[in-house]
Order: sequence, then C-alpha cells, then structure tokens
Amino acid sequence: MLLQQSADVKIWGWDAPGQSIVVNPSWTKSVKTTTNKEGKWQVLVSTPKAAKTGKLKITGSTKLTINNVLFGEVWLCSGQSNMERQLGFQNHQKPIVNFWEESQKATYPSIRMFLVKKKKSNTPLEDCEGEWVECTPETVLKFSAVGYFYGKQLVDNLKIPVGLIQSAWGGTKVEPWTPIEGVEKAALENGGQKRFSNLYNGMISPIINYKIKGAIWYQGESNVSNWKEYKTLFPNMITSWRAQWNIGDFPFYFVQIAPYNYPDKYGVAQIVEAQLEALELPNTGVAGTQDIGAIYDIHPPEKKK
Repeated sequence: MLLQQSADVKIWGWDAPGQSIVVNPSWTKSVKTTTNKEGKWQVLVSTPKAAKTGKLKITGSTKLTINNVLFGEVWLCSGQSNMERQLGFQNHQKPIVNFWEESQKATYPSIRMFLVKKKKSNTPLEDCEGEWVECTPETVLKFSAVGYFYGKQLVDNLKIPVGLIQSAWGGTKVEPWTPIEGVEKAALENGGQKRFSNLYNGMISPIINYKIKGAIWYQGESNVSNWKEYKTLFPNMITSWRAQWNIGDFPFYFVQIAPYNYPDKYGVAQIVEAQLEALELPNTGVAGTQDIGAIYDIHPPEKKK
C-alpha cells in the first residue's frame, strides 16, 4: 500500500466490541485503542517523508501484517468512462495510443494502484472491495489510463512514490457522485447508478478516511443535457467532497470534456463553460482537450497528452 507522506493518517477497522487494538508501525511508536460498542476502531499514525519502506502490524482478536508500505502522494482518480477507461484493450473502443509500448515500460514499484470495485448504495458505506498492487506491465493494463499517466508524470517529476485510487463508473452523471448534502433531496432520480448520491455512498464514502493529496476528475459527457444544473452541481460536488474529507481545500484538477459530435440539442459549449466556471473554487485546475478529441469517438484514444 501507499500512505500520504508527512501526515497524520487514519488507520481504522472492525473487531469485536470492547476489543483492545494495537497498531504498530515500523517507522514510529505503536498506538493503542479499544473498539466501540459497534466494534469500530480508528487511530492516527504519523508518516515520514517519502523515502523508506515500512511495515504495519495490527493486533486485535486476530493479527494482520501489511508489508511493503510506501510513503508519497495519494491521488483519487474519479469520474465516468474516460477516467474508467483502462490502459489495456477494451471491447468496442479504440485502443489507447501506444498502449502496448507504454505498458511494457510500466515497471514502477514506486507506483501503487487501488481499484475500487463498482458499488451503488442508498446509504453511505464504510467499506469497499479492492486491493493495492504495484504497477507492473500486467497490472497497469487493468487500471485507468488517465490515472496511470498522471501518476507516472508525478513520479518522474517529483521523484517520490505515488498512490492512485481509481473510483470511476462509465456513463454516470455528476449527481450520483455528490453527497446528499450537495444536492436537493427532493430532486432524487428513480433507479440504477443515476440516483443522486448512490455512487458517492458506495465508492467514495468508504475511502473518506484515507488521507489523499488531491483528486483528478474526468466527467461531464453525461451532463450535456442538463448543463444549467451542472453549473451548480459540479462545484457543489467538489465543495462537498472537501467537506467530507475535512483536510482543507485539497487540489482538485479536472479534464475538459473532449470535442464530440453531440446532437445539436445538447449544450456542449455550455458544459465546457460550466467546467471553467468551477475554476473559481480555490486550488482547482483544468486540462484542455480541444486538440486531442476525436469528433466521432466520445472516448479519445489519446490519453497521455
């Protein structure tokens, strides 16, 4: 796994109610706590600067040892299909440009990747399915191409390890990714993953405790038909995520939706404008795509640039 460097990070879990828990990191002193009546526990552990590898031992009613723990920057990679799009081959989509050559060079033990399994929920969840893996020519093929290229750029420029958490679902609007506090309860839609907040509940809420450096976001294509609401919904999502993490105005960078032959009734230019207006929020940034879009392909195969 990879933990945010030089920070007080949360380590948490579940056990029997009233159980004594000892968290023993190899890089600092151990921490003790006791589970509450619901069997939950949580502690804060200080992490060092990005440099060495550590080990984390947790002892309760059972014992768990997590080896090969790195410290660096942790980034959340979220959105819809253009973020979900894996580097490797995917049915019914054009191959990512140079995907094979890029994957064969992707032996980066300093890049750790965590893929959150798709899950929708009507209430905020505390746990998700997934596991940390090292970046290899095999594992990178199943991970977000945009996420990987972003992480690789950070490693190459900052010379520190990077952890990437992918939590994305193709074809989704911004509404289901927004905590209920960021939308009007009366505006709930009927069924599936389009329901307000149910992707936040199932795929973001479980990782809120995990300290991150920032987030990258690629979405907007599914909101071209309600661009007026997007002007409010998108910044509301950013603000509400920051409120839930409670670590300040962490960096939030997003990708402009790429050119595509949308029907005339959709407000493509207006969605782009709405995205730009979100830059009024502090510590935000946008990556332009007007030069890499494929007018007849909503999934531009050029993901590196």
